[in-house]
Amino acid sequence: MRKTIYFKTDDFVRLARKLSALGLAERITVGYANGTTAFPKFDEVKDGTKDHKFAVKVDFDSERCGIHEFVDVYLEDLSERRDGAIYYGDLLDAVEAEIAISEHGLSIADIAIEKSCNFFPAEAYYQQLALELPKLA
Repeated sequence: MRKTIYFKTDDFVRLARKLSALGLAERITVGYANGTTAFPKFDEVKDGTKDHKFAVKVDFDSERCGIHEFVDVYLEDLSERRDGAIYYGDLLDAVEAEIAISEHGLSIADIAIEKSCNFFPAEAYYQQLALELPKLA
């Protein structure tokens, strides 16, 4: 079954690349989530003109993998910061995300779990940048 989960981040390009490296997502889209206006742009989100959050949308097949794998990468990316959030569409996904967070010794007081609303894909430039493979030195 196709499922979708969203991860709030301060750098959606970096997180998208890390999640893509798992090889488990059917599609990864960078964009802007959980704001109250339509069609935000990067600079508007960055400077706070729009109330959306930078986010990575992950579409995946729940018969192939669960949310745990993505949450593990997400929490590693957050490191010591505790300003993260996971946005869900299906309440069962929220429960699975909470279980995955608790397995890391964290709780929803550390990483918010909220209902997803108003996701808008980022501009094409950022989509391309997020899906480019990092250059090898």
